[in-house]
Amino acid sequence: MEHKTIMKASRRPPEGFDVHIGRRLRVGRKAAGLTQQGVGDALGLTFQQVQKYEQGQNRISASALYRISALLGLPVDFFIEGLNPHEALEGVSEKTNADRADWRNSVRALRSASDQQDLADACALMRQTSVRRRLAEIVAELTGQR
Repeated sequence: MEHKTIMKASRRPPEGFDVHIGRRLRVGRKAAGLTQQGVGDALGLTFQQVQKYEQGQNRISASALYRISALLGLPVDFFIEGLNPHEALEGVSEKTNADRADWRNSVRALRSASDQQDLADACALMRQTSVRRRLAEIVAELTGQR
């Protein structure tokens, strides 16, 4: 029985917290003009490990996050910025999981075209919440959603 618990833990689905930090890693890496291989080489990791970090499949330790932030020239709080506190909680309700799945599908759709991906990544790099909100309002107006 203990073996099953170990197997189950090793195949855990990505948690919201890990996915969020992974997304921010991807944005920061691309903004720095680095490949997954380049980040891996600089940190003594394989590109597959960096890929798993970006997908939220593997958790990034505090020390690894610090080294990544130094490599990318970003403050550590960049990776946590914008995180919904509820994403870090375990045992969320089914409704929350469904809402999260809808949101993820919307993000995937937005990121399906390269120009849309560039726009999403650029928005994620904006530090001022007020600027991001105003940009969202402008986009809503341009698309007739307001």
